[in-house]
Amino acid sequence: MMRLLLVAAVCVVSAGCDRVAVPPESEVAVTEIDYAEAEQLISHHLGDAVRNENPKAHWLGSGDSFWYERDGDAGTEYVLVDAARGQKETPYEAEIPEETPAPVPGMLESPDGSWSAFAREHNLWVKNNESGDERQLTTDGAPFYSYGGFPDQYRLAALRTGIDFPSPLANSHWSPDGRQLIVGRLDEREVAEYAFLESVPSNGGARARAHKVRVPLLGDPGQRRTETFIFDVETGDKLEIDLPANYSLEFFVSGNAPIAWSADSEAAFFLASTLGDKSVMLLEVDVTTGRSRTILEEVSDSSVTLGHNYRAGPNVRILEDTQEVVWFSERSGWGHLYVFDLDSGEFKMQLTDGEWTVLDIVHIDAGDRVLYFTAGGREPGSDPYYRKLYRVSLDGGDARLLTPEEADHEIQAPFSPSGKHFVETYSTVSTPAKFLLRSLTDGEIIAELEQADATGLYDKGWRAPERISVTAADGVTELRATVYFPPEFDPKRSYPIIDAIYGGPVSIVAARNFRQTYAAGYQRASLARLGFIVVSLDGRSTPFRSLAFRETGYGNFADPQLDDHVAAIRQIAERYPAVDLGRVGVYGHSNGGYMAARALLKYPDFFTVGVSSAGPHNFQGLPGTGMPWMGIPRYAGGAMTKPDDAAVPENYRILDNANLASGLKGKLLLICGDMDNTAFPALTLQLADALNKANKSYDLLYLPNQTHMYFVDQPYVMRRIWDYFVEHLHGVTPPHDFEMMEYATPVFQ
Repeated sequence: MMRLLLVAAVCVVSAGCDRVAVPPESEVAVTEIDYAEAEQLISHHLGDAVRNENPKAHWLGSGDSFWYERDGDAGTEYVLVDAARGQKETPYEAEIPEETPAPVPGMLESPDGSWSAFAREHNLWVKNNESGDERQLTTDGAPFYSYGGFPDQYRLAALRTGIDFPSPLANSHWSPDGRQLIVGRLDEREVAEYAFLESVPSNGGARARAHKVRVPLLGDPGQRRTETFIFDVETGDKLEIDLPANYSLEFFVSGNAPIAWSADSEAAFFLASTLGDKSVMLLEVDVTTGRSRTILEEVSDSSVTLGHNYRAGPNVRILEDTQEVVWFSERSGWGHLYVFDLDSGEFKMQLTDGEWTVLDIVHIDAGDRVLYFTAGGREPGSDPYYRKLYRVSLDGGDARLLTPEEADHEIQAPFSPSGKHFVETYSTVSTPAKFLLRSLTDGEIIAELEQADATGLYDKGWRAPERISVTAADGVTELRATVYFPPEFDPKRSYPIIDAIYGGPVSIVAARNFRQTYAAGYQRASLARLGFIVVSLDGRSTPFRSLAFRETGYGNFADPQLDDHVAAIRQIAERYPAVDLGRVGVYGHSNGGYMAARALLKYPDFFTVGVSSAGPHNFQGLPGTGMPWMGIPRYAGGAMTKPDDAAVPENYRILDNANLASGLKGKLLLICGDMDNTAFPALTLQLADALNKANKSYDLLYLPNQTHMYFVDQPYVMRRIWDYFVEHLHGVTPPHDFEMMEYATPVFQ
């Protein structure tokens, strides 16, 4: 329970003190007990707090039975389900398949296990797994011009640890029959070096170590290039894939991986794109000749997306038996599915339509010509981010809703071998998950298999957040936010509010289901336990909505979102008068770190305290991976290559946080790790330099020997974030050097 004390509203005069909001006369004092209880709500410590939240179905043979594991009172239990009858049998003696042997480090094994491909001294080799014989397929590999090579930037972890860990070939893929091997050859010979300074060497030495790796920054004349080859492993023949001019196999969501193969393994289908993904082609490549054929092309004034869920890959499917392509497009203004002829590329029909968005293709039953997909916002009044499952005929007609509950539905694939059943889990931010068996025909619930038990979570002092609707800064567009309240929230009191922001153009962060509320790495519930109201919002220019919603931020994804966040927080304060708009904080990591700093700089009279972690504070200092959302760089005269090292493209200048440094009024903590090869530490220090020149006071936490992962695996960082908000938003002294429990840390970061 939060301790109540009378504290004086006193502020010691110091730099920036005028922006430190002092608490009302009756306010909280945050103690070590409060920190200890907040620590229990960190996601790392909640792995077993909810039982039977998302069991996994394992279908047996070709029938309608499956088994799953459940968390029983005495440990793991196994349950057998007869899907046709909807009956459970427990305990069930499950025959657990033997685990697949771990792949040999550095080896890429063919599908049939007969061959292994690997790199040696920048060249490509194969090994006959039966005889053990090795054969060299190339001889012209060279440093920074390697077959199957990883970007040199990725070597930083190995340089830092001194461990040259083996990895499989990058950008390399076997054909289904194991005869052909597609391999990318990475050319970084003209890429300039980038230095990282390891001030506290991991080897224990006293001398700082400089690590130089090749990193192409935006507009550099020397950029990475990838050539893609096809190798016949029997003959050793090598063919380069012939691509249309100005296209490469570097489409953001797929890279050079084939999205499909023909049944005879003689043709592979690829997505190729132009710079900035302004045009994307579907290509068929004859692997016996290397020649490509353009099937269809999608063009955009901004950038082409083939699906909003980037982790799931493009919503493109090849139906070879009927010579059809299922293709995702936003040409109508919303993300929908279309059918084209595979041979001619001609349009055949639009499968889905309306002011709502297809999210993922889940399954296609080619025999019955039925496609199953998830979508959001189709039914009036529905939360547009809730995933629901639908079926639609490949011959046309209305889509049928199979999961009508107003909740987020996580659909398990594969479906039953008979094609009659599926299992799913659905929940909301306040209702634990239900695990259901349903009919694929009409979505009828055949059996409710499990109800998640969140008793362990609530026993730790957990309070479920609320998911609410707010209006964007344009006064029209509906947004969704998830709001976390202190466990013993008193609507008559006054509370600071903290914006847990990310704002990247490829991700959403506001929890939409029960698991996301406590498993997310931003630790919102912990901050709520310390007496803050915490909000996460998905503003305009993020995915999962309309084309106009996404394109609002094309060229400047940051500022429309910040406008939305300010508008949303004001509305939340109207809805919950306990919100104190005089004490507004913001924090985030990576792109969220960029947005958090920008919030204080752009809205200095609204955001009073911010923590910016690993922020890429300018984009001219990064590789040009942001071009699909910010545009192709344009320098003086329209050139795409910078005339000198200091040049900044005009269309990127607006995104540089350093340009706003003079606006800082509040308390800002900048955090970075010196070995961060994702959001380089130099970008944080470049913002710090601009703040210095503007004579602004700020705080800097520089983390020796830390990579981009420190935000999720370093409890020290989380404690410092808590301290910062407790001191500057609550206006009280945090517990002195509270020692938090260690987290599990990945072997390689």
